[in-house]
Amino acid sequence: MNLSDSNPYFTLKAIKWEGQTIQKEVRQWDQAKYRFHKINIGIKFTQDNQIIYSKNQAILRIIKVHDFFENPQLFNNVDQIHKLTWQGQYDKNRKKEGKWVAFWDKSILKNVGGYFNNGQKQGQWKDLFINYFKQKLLKLDYILRVFELVNGIIFLKILKQMVGYTMLMVKSKANGLSWMKGFVNINKSLIMVNIIFMVQKQVDGILCINMLTNMELIGNIRIQLLYYVCIISGGGTYDQKGNQIKIGKWIELDEDFTFDKQVTYSGDYNDNGKKVGRWDIMFANYGVTQDQQMYIYQKYKKQSIIFVFVLVEVVYMIWKEIRKRLESGQNWMKGILQVLSIQKKQNIKVNII
Repeated sequence: MNLSDSNPYFTLKAIKWEGQTIQKEVRQWDQAKYRFHKINIGIKFTQDNQIIYSKNQAILRIIKVHDFFENPQLFNNVDQIHKLTWQGQYDKNRKKEGKWVAFWDKSILKNVGGYFNNGQKQGQWKDLFINYFKQKLLKLDYILRVFELVNGIIFLKILKQMVGYTMLMVKSKANGLSWMKGFVNINKSLIMVNIIFMVQKQVDGILCINMLTNMELIGNIRIQLLYYVCIISGGGTYDQKGNQIKIGKWIELDEDFTFDKQVTYSGDYNDNGKKVGRWDIMFANYGVTQDQQMYIYQKYKKQSIIFVFVLVEVVYMIWKEIRKRLESGQNWMKGILQVLSIQKKQNIKVNII
């Protein structure tokens, strides 16, 4: 049996799952290519209430559970399998009860979780989005930085860094876009410039990236430590009957939402939880003060819905001009300005569903 990751929760009522193995498609983060790729794993439900995650007969994780017969929560990427745990109490009927909290790599995730009553979520909850993970940022613990202002251009020069890289970066602002140029990496190792330097921005309540600094004096050298905080928000309203049906206005994150792919979807659901009307695809690049927009066109014919849309790995380009038309059944795009060549094969996807 195969399961996709379109829904992180699977209700296993009325099915005898003990001893069965299912195949599930999950995402694995590729640090070298700086993106997710999909892999298939096996998930086995044992007779003694264990869930075993494996790939190519190698065990990834074994979890002892009490209530997987009713409503298990399965992981959706490899980082979750290795690092995500939920902790709480069970009642005498082996149903979740009371407060439950989440841990990532044995450290509690602040303000994540909520309360269960008789195995059902109750009250206010703060859940993780479907493909939650923590990106491995380049470690820049010990750096000495000097800022110079020359002819209106800010030069950011890293004079000392203990992890062995030396580089020169220039940040310029033109036509309302912040961009990086003049990147020199003496070590000739790939370093993503948007990791090393991030601008602070807030876009329609969707994404806020803050660069927090802490100055420390080591000997006669003042060192600046960098920390990054990412706050992601969106959401909407569910029906009041507990059926988990989305209604009204919603802002949804793309299932592969990361620093690099800041793609969200904005539109409306009807009372039956079906998408209606126009849905906008919003995306943002570092240094851009507002979300830019692509469109979803919906056609209705005998209650069937056809979505035509464009998905973009936005980290690898700045969009100079985007046009999408439907002529003679063909979609085309025009005027993409490529500014950062990281991989030989770029990932521009035109999907028709």
